[in-house]
Amino acid sequence: MATFQQQMNFVFLYRGGKMSTYEALIENGFDLSKLGSGYGETLGKGIYLTRSKEEARSYAADKKSIIEVPIEGLNAYKLERSFSVDSKNDRKKLKKITQLAKDNGYNALESVDGLEVVIFKEFAHLIQWDLGEILVYSP
Repeated sequence: MATFQQQMNFVFLYRGGKMSTYEALIENGFDLSKLGSGYGETLGKGIYLTRSKEEARSYAADKKSIIEVPIEGLNAYKLERSFSVDSKNDRKKLKKITQLAKDNGYNALESVDGLEVVIFKEFAHLIQWDLGEILVYSP
């Protein structure tokens, strides 16, 4: 477990899914080879988390268990508007914004509503899965 001082450098984000997935993340981290192989690319390729426990719970298989994960040194660029994955023009704009964000020292994008944070693949090492904690809420 991280010391208090180490925790001061962390931002805690959340992810919903299945209990077996949480256990695998804590044990092995995220399989980066799976990025871009399916859904979850609203803000581009990366590892999706949220600042909201409630949003994470909406993705949880049992609707109550989520994983809380410390992120070391998160520097997310907050988008000024929503983007549609169905819009070719939006995807092009988002790609430019992503590159500008990276060029200016950001390691993630955050949706305008704050419900999605995508950590760029190159910065996956900031995610401290092994310090993650599975949280279970009573309905």
